[in-house]
Amino acid sequence: MDSALQPMSTSQVLDRTFFLYRKHFWLFAGAAAILPCLLLIMQFGFAALGLNFQDTQSISSAPEKFFVLLFGYALCYMLIFIVGHALATGATVYTLSQVHLNQPVTMAAAYRKVFSRLWAVMGISGLILLVETAAAMVAVVLISILIAVTVPGLSHGGSASSVVITIVAVLLSFAIGIAVVLGVFYLYLRFCLAIPAAMIEGLGPIPAFKRSFWLSQGAVLRLFLLYLLAGVIAMGLSLVFALPGQLLAIFLVMKKSFLPALLIQNTGAFIAQFFAGPIAPIAVALIYYDQRVRKEAFDLQLMMQSIEQQTPPPPGPAMSPIG
Repeated sequence: MDSALQPMSTSQVLDRTFFLYRKHFWLFAGAAAILPCLLLIMQFGFAALGLNFQDTQSISSAPEKFFVLLFGYALCYMLIFIVGHALATGATVYTLSQVHLNQPVTMAAAYRKVFSRLWAVMGISGLILLVETAAAMVAVVLISILIAVTVPGLSHGGSASSVVITIVAVLLSFAIGIAVVLGVFYLYLRFCLAIPAAMIEGLGPIPAFKRSFWLSQGAVLRLFLLYLLAGVIAMGLSLVFALPGQLLAIFLVMKKSFLPALLIQNTGAFIAQFFAGPIAPIAVALIYYDQRVRKEAFDLQLMMQSIEQQTPPPPGPAMSPIG
C-alpha cells in the first residue's frame, strides 16, 4: 500500500505538506500566485487613478473623489478575492491531488481543471464570505444595541448602578465579539474541505458543503493547528519580505514619493503571499484525503480500481473456421 494513502497524524500531514511543497515548488507557487497577482494589479490600477491612503493632503482636498475610489476599491477587492481565491485554491488542490497520488500534472492542466469547476468553487468561496460577513454584521448590530442602551443612562445619571450596567454591557460586547469570531472560524473549519470535494469529486456548492461537514468531523483541531501554523509562517514571511518594504515606504511617504512607496510596499506583500499562499491549501487537501482514508477506506478503493484496470478482459468465444 502507498504510504501516502495510509492514515496520517498531524505531524505526518505537515511533513508531507512541506515535502511536496519543496519538491513541486514552482507548480504550487504558480497555482497559488494568481490571487496576489490580481490584487497587485488592482492596487496599482487604483493608485494610477489617484487612490493613495498615505497622501492625506489629496484626500482632504478632494474627499468625494477619495470615497468614490474607495468604494470601487472595496467592490473590486471583494470580486477579485472571490475569483482569485477560487482559482488559486482550486488549482492548488488539483495539483496536490495529482502529485499526492503520483499522477502527472502541469500548471496548464491544473488551470484547465479549475476553470471547468470555476462556478462551483466560486460559489463555495462566495458563500463562505457571505456567512462570515453576515456573522460580523450581526455582532456589530448586537454590540451597537448594547452601547445605545447603556451609554445614555451613564451619561445622564452616572450612578453606581449605571456604571455596573455599563461594565456588564462592555463585557457582553466583548463576549459577543469573541463568540462570533470563534463561531465563524469553527464553521470555516467545518466547511474548508468543500473546495477539495468540489474539485476532486465534481460536487456542486451545497453537496460540497455537506460533504465537507461530514468529512471534517473529528478533524477540527487538526485543521485549526494547520491553519495556525500556516498563519504563523505567513506572518514570518511578511516580516521578512513585507516589513522592510513598509519601512522604506514610510520613509518615501515622508519625502512625498507616494507612488514608489506604494510599489515597494505592495511588491513586498506580493512576495510574502507568493511563498506562503500554497501551504494552507496543500495541508487542507491532505487532510481531505486523510479523512477519506479514515472514514471511507479510500486507499482500498484506489487499490481495487487499479486491480480492475490491470486485469485483462476475458477472452471472447473461439471463432469457428470458415469452410
